[in-house]
Amino acid sequence: MYEEANKNYHGCEDEIKDNLVKQAKTVCKPNLKIFEEKLKAFKIDFDDEAFGGDIKLKISEYQANDYM
Repeated sequence: MYEEANKNYHGCEDEIKDNLVKQAKTVCKPNLKIFEEKLKAFKIDFDDEAFGGDIKLKISEYQANDYM
């Protein structure tokens, strides 16, 4: 359990950045060219294909219903 918790702790920063970028794009609807330039300036890598991608590739329908 410790190893899993430690791995999750050390890996959560990238997941949090990814979530914040997705939220900013969804809520603020910025000019994408300027937004991507700002991300590069702060050295934030963001996989744009993950944004708007098929959620079924990330979690199962069962997991989505369980979360709901």
